[in-house]
Amino acid sequence: MNWRNFDKSKPKPPPADGVKVRKLGATWWGQRWISALELFSRDYLNRLGRGRTYARTGRVHDLRIAPGRVTASVTGSESEPYEVVLELDVFRDREWSTAIEAMAQQARFAAQLLAGEMPDDIDEVFRSARRSLFPRKSRELQTDCSCPDWANPCKHVAATHYVLGDALDRDPFLLFELRGRTREQVLAELNRLRTGEEHEPPAREAPGPEVSIAVTAQMCNAYDVPAAAAPLLRFVFQPPQTPAAILRSAPPPRAWSADAPPEDFFAEDYRRAAALARRLAMAGDDEAQPVIEETPTDDEAVRATPRRAGAAPRAKRAAARRSGRS
Repeated sequence: MNWRNFDKSKPKPPPADGVKVRKLGATWWGQRWISALELFSRDYLNRLGRGRTYARTGRVHDLRIAPGRVTASVTGSESEPYEVVLELDVFRDREWSTAIEAMAQQARFAAQLLAGEMPDDIDEVFRSARRSLFPRKSRELQTDCSCPDWANPCKHVAATHYVLGDALDRDPFLLFELRGRTREQVLAELNRLRTGEEHEPPAREAPGPEVSIAVTAQMCNAYDVPAAAAPLLRFVFQPPQTPAAILRSAPPPRAWSADAPPEDFFAEDYRRAAALARRLAMAGDDEAQPVIEETPTDDEAVRATPRRAGAAPRAKRAAARRSGRS
């Protein structure tokens, strides 16, 4: 395109199917992705600002994500949208195998991934393969746009990058797909490494002599009396790291018509339900009612004062003794 023919008038209205980004970097992995672009683009801060505006107003559309490649269209000043391409390296099979083997060493990786969360130290396992899910240097992220702007990134590339960060917020497994593996492939390999190893079954022991136990009335009357005092236990129920993680890991329903996505629309309901569930989990009895307190820094953390495990209400124990005597 020739700059002389470039239309400097106001941008065309955003398309109806444009992706509107409401919050940039809602998760730590989304923030990490966006910070990579901003770190590489200090000389083009004005382009980044325009790119954020384009992303928020829905000018990016037809976003497509494939291994090592992201494409999108961005509606700007011209009659035809600009075509944007982002390219990253796809990890080799042996690099993926090394990283997944490191994940399999800890059960929490599989648990968090199954819950739709990206472990905050996920990049440590990829360091064992000398890789990173996120671009660390500008040459690791190749960009191209059909607009005549000489800056890299231009505002159209920046807008696509922000919209991709929003997509990663909703589905962190797109990071895996960008690097060459799907969620199903990673979880299947994790499961195989953790449970697929074959072991010799233990030898069956010879059956021992039969044992009969006589139950006396005294045993029935004292069945709920502990042999020793139970240890003091303290329970702490922390709020989830990512609110409404299940909703964020799935696309909105087809019939969804609200402006806000489901995870934002139901965010307050999820927060209240989670807080109520934690309060109910910590509820005590008449003899040892726990004290529920909200921490100053996090109103979701619910803590209880120490109490003895297995403590039963005094009325219940008395009723059990009376029924035993009768």
